Amino acid sequence: MPENTASGLNQNSEHTKTMPIVEATPRSLFSWDFSLQSDRGETLSLKLHFFEEGGEFSWEGREYVLSREGWMSGDFYLEQDGRILIRARKESLFERVFTVNLDDREWLLEPRSVLSREFVLREGGEEIASICPLHAFTRSSHLQFPEDLGIPEQLFLFGLAVLMWKRADST
Repeated sequence: MPENTASGLNQNSEHTKTMPIVEATPRSLFSWDFSLQSDRGETLSLKLHFFEEGGEFSWEGREYVLSREGWMSGDFYLEQDGRILIRARKESLFERVFTVNLDDREWLLEPRSVLSREFVLREGGEEIASICPLHAFTRSSHLQFPEDLGIPEQLFLFGLAVLMWKRADST
């Protein structure tokens, strides 16, 4: 029988056999910027913009920008050198659910439950990834993504979850 992790992911499924864990830690107590450390030793920094829903990070010498097409409306996207790499559409102002498109793949990024800050990524109804705060009173998190999903795309998805946490915190 397959074993489940604490986040509920089946470690024996095709997508999650060797899923790396990334630790995300806020840069300071009141900051929405994060330092991320992978289990492979990679260190990254995600910086969110203060007044708009977006952010930026660097990876392997390239600059990436997480942005939104309009102010408080429109698709979110990840851009690198003027190219849009991945898009996410938030269908409703009142829900924290994103439809994410990358090439020919479509995912759903949504909270595990109505009151949860944990987000899960689903493909075809199957959970393939999670973004899980360590406990109720922190933004420090474990991120688990399938190995076939690149670091820029992982940071984009994490950035979307953080933007939802930031929105909830400001209300």
